[in-house]
Amino acid sequence: LEKKDSVFNILAKKYPEATGDKSTSLDRFRLELAMGYIEKDNREKYGMYKSQLNDKTNLADWQGEMAQGWVKGNTRLDDAERIAKEALDIYAAQVNNPVSAPYMSPSRVQRRNRSLYNSSADLYASILAAKGRFAEALKYEQPVIEHIKYINGDVYEHYVRTLTGLGDYAKAKEDAEKAMNGGVNTAIIV
Repeated sequence: LEKKDSVFNILAKKYPEATGDKSTSLDRFRLELAMGYIEKDNREKYGMYKSQLNDKTNLADWQGEMAQGWVKGNTRLDDAERIAKEALDIYAAQVNNPVSAPYMSPSRVQRRNRSLYNSSADLYASILAAKGRFAEALKYEQPVIEHIKYINGDVYEHYVRTLTGLGDYAKAKEDAEKAMNGGVNTAIIV
């Protein structure tokens, strides 16, 4: 990683970016360095490269994948919470201020942004629930449940786990049955 860092600094000096250019090779390089450093638990360098990103759109995807890996392994939950929240904030900004995308209608961009936000909110809520912060998790999970148009096994599993953690067993049972009737049969739901 240190070699990549050195190469990046040489390239950045030799080929500076044009002002206002959002998507550049240097920006993609910054993204890879930022994610490499957070994976190595070097928060200082992660923060440095993250702050230099011109376009944070792809950052949220990487953060979500990394946080999900930590949650599945039940490791680094504090880091997972922090970067999942950062990703959630990036997606929230995209929902509130959509940017046009090639070959996509404005309504399609809006639906895509909302879907990314919902996935990120579900991940963030599941991290909060894993840390025992069920009331806070429900604030993020409930709107996802209300917004999705189909029964998603992971989302309903997280929702039922959160309701159970809050002691709302009747609602948890009701939604578990709804999920089972929709074809979901995960260990938590059943």
